[in-house]
Amino acid sequence: MPFTGDIAALKRLLRATKDLARPGSPAQRAVMAPVVPAVKALFAQQFAEGIDPEGARQPTRKDGKPALKSKKLSRGAIAITIEGTGIRVRAKTPHLDDILTTQDEGHSFAPHKTTQFRGRGKASSTGRLLKRSAFLRRIREAAVYHGKGSDEWSYTKTNARGRTRFVGERRVVAIGRRVLRARRIRPHGSELPPRYGAAVARGAFIGLRGWYDRVK
Repeated sequence: MPFTGDIAALKRLLRATKDLARPGSPAQRAVMAPVVPAVKALFAQQFAEGIDPEGARQPTRKDGKPALKSKKLSRGAIAITIEGTGIRVRAKTPHLDDILTTQDEGHSFAPHKTTQFRGRGKASSTGRLLKRSAFLRRIREAAVYHGKGSDEWSYTKTNARGRTRFVGERRVVAIGRRVLRARRIRPHGSELPPRYGAAVARGAFIGLRGWYDRVK
């Protein structure tokens, strides 16, 4: 039995449906757009509460504080973009991405040696000790060592405010192997955790409903 009447709306819907099925099409990106804030909110919650993708508490640090619980990270450490038929999750800077990847996957740090400085610096013009940050900066700028291989050093700087003399010592410290336990940040495996699956479903439903309202 043939259709009768105005079928323009049906044709428009069929054309839009074909566009929706095409990977990377504007229609598909529009449908997926609400998924991005839904997933981003879950990452923000993880950093705000110190939980993993499953909702369980992250392992505590050596000092007893919750791992990966950070207001700064929760406010915008993660960037999410739509790529093809999926979304890409990454940190906003390459340096932060390396740090979070190391936390997510775990890492074994090889034994190594490092040089530590200790001492104090006093400004002769005021007689007050310098802040630790300024003190360490002076060390790295122009430390003068007493003899080859000596661990004692001194540094004197003269400016408009007077003379500042620093005295102290350096030492080489051996750091043993350290193992960083994996603290899951992103979902792993082929299946999304329930809370992520529900967020994606809600976002996709909102996107589909908005798409249908535009083309009907």
